[in-house]
Amino acid sequence: MIGAVVGRNGRVLLLILGVILLQGPVLDRVQVARAHPDLFLLLPVVAGLVAGPGEGAWVGFISGLAADVPLPTAFGLSALVFTLTGFAVGSIVQTLIEGPWWVVPLTGAVGTAIGELLYVGIAAVTDQSLVISDPKAVAYIVVVAGMANAILSVPAAIAMRWAVNAEPSSPGMA
Repeated sequence: MIGAVVGRNGRVLLLILGVILLQGPVLDRVQVARAHPDLFLLLPVVAGLVAGPGEGAWVGFISGLAADVPLPTAFGLSALVFTLTGFAVGSIVQTLIEGPWWVVPLTGAVGTAIGELLYVGIAAVTDQSLVISDPKAVAYIVVVAGMANAILSVPAAIAMRWAVNAEPSSPGMA
């Protein structure tokens, strides 16, 4: 019913609104040594997985803008990283025809790792001193966020499939 009223882009925006309501008050508090799941980054990863690079890129841009609002780093850094990550995941996954059940969690973990590393790399190049640059801390954050997003990727992919109304023949989602 809701899907018919708001349309494809509206459903994606509803998902992003849901992430806004979940990430700060809930998931940011679920930490393992200051590392936590990042649904804002997971959205473009699963959008690229279920609907391709174009969808991954625009979901990454909007999700990144929403993630950038409360952050003390340069506005647009998350939007840039998430756009690139969603496009990259969508481009890579297009080469897969059909995959086993574990493709979705694996893509969630690897896509998150790519996004986190890209974020740190671009932050270092643009001299964002508020971003952690210690290699051990970065590796720990990549592992924790990747594992958490691997777990969250299956429900996120199902929600994104509803939002973009994609065909059920994407890898790991049959």
